[in-house]
Amino acid sequence: MKAQLDAGSGESTTRGYLKADGSEISCTLGAAATRISPGTSTPKIQETASSIFHVIEACGTSTIDGKEFSWKKCDAFCIPSWHEYQHHAGDGETVYLYRVHDKPMLQPLGFYRYNGQDVESLVSE
Repeated sequence: MKAQLDAGSGESTTRGYLKADGSEISCTLGAAATRISPGTSTPKIQETASSIFHVIEACGTSTIDGKEFSWKKCDAFCIPSWHEYQHHAGDGETVYLYRVHDKPMLQPLGFYRYNGQDVESLVSE
């Protein structure tokens, strides 16, 4: 996974852990890994999925609903549903985060949403 993340372009890259057929690891939980280049940040995210993050390498901060939280290697932290968040890498090292989320359970139930989503796409005829 690290090689895939490092091959990604931009300040941050996220890749999902998927089965060989491209589906999530289970029908209730998904997993992903993120790389953040030193001194940079991920895009802001606000979604109905809840997440647990584990810090694999380096240190940084996350802004969650306007509050800043510091973390370092081996820490774990949660992002509740619909709390806007953004991760920031420290200046020294590339950050690697592991994420487990409940998006696979929410999508088939029609409960998954994200900020900026075209709500007209949710309407079925």
